[in-house]
Amino acid sequence: MTCPAELTFRRDRRLTPSAIRLYNYLSTALDHCEVREWKVYAMAEAVGISEKSAVAAVRQLLALGYLIGHGRAVRNVHSLTLAWSVADAPVNPPEKLTAIQSAKRTG
Repeated sequence: MTCPAELTFRRDRRLTPSAIRLYNYLSTALDHCEVREWKVYAMAEAVGISEKSAVAAVRQLLALGYLIGHGRAVRNVHSLTLAWSVADAPVNPPEKLTAIQSAKRTG
């Protein structure tokens, strides 16, 4: 089932390639209700990225609201669920919107 957050995710140009890979994987392994625990090294290994990239991707997905963090479990394991919805992401980054708006005014 596709949720509103997944639809927003597909249009979000702010996401790094590692965040995209990680979210695509986690969306098959997590759900919106049950909190699940994940080690960063396991996430990184599952999608073929470095642990450093996985940490950055998790932080970005948490900051943008695609993942919901529920604290840390025993042994510093991330406790996560998928967000059902997030605020709409800009289709174009702000700098591109400014260029588009300027072009419309002049042309």
